Amino acid sequence: MWCTVTPVRASRERKKTHVAASRRVTVAIAQMASGPDKQQNIQHAVDLVKKAAENGATLVALPETFDYRGDSSTPGSIAEPLPGTALEPLMRLAAERAVWILAGSGHEQDADASLPYNTSVLIDPRGGIAAAYRKMHLFDIT
Repeated sequence: MWCTVTPVRASRERKKTHVAASRRVTVAIAQMASGPDKQQNIQHAVDLVKKAAENGATLVALPETFDYRGDSSTPGSIAEPLPGTALEPLMRLAAERAVWILAGSGHEQDADASLPYNTSVLIDPRGGIAAAYRKMHLFDIT
């Protein structure tokens, strides 16, 4: 469920910066099969992040659409503005465990509430949103 990524010190000949051994990053890649029950999916993601943090992860990556995978005819009905109910428990957990969490992607509500964004969010160890990326061309490719 998780793997360790150890930084490699760059050679001085190349004049690249090096990463100190104390800056070790342990990455956990969470796998889950989301379904149509959004709250159950969110709880499962929280449980996976907790398990990864207990095993020493400092960065936990969740899969795309971790919050919901179901009937595609109504994607806007499960979307919500950021942070929303999908990210709030992950933000609290990131702060509690001092870990980074990459919420693979969730359904973010568009300002005009038409089609949702498929938004990937990076949560910092203080529980804040460090970055968000909205995929382009969601639902319009034929």
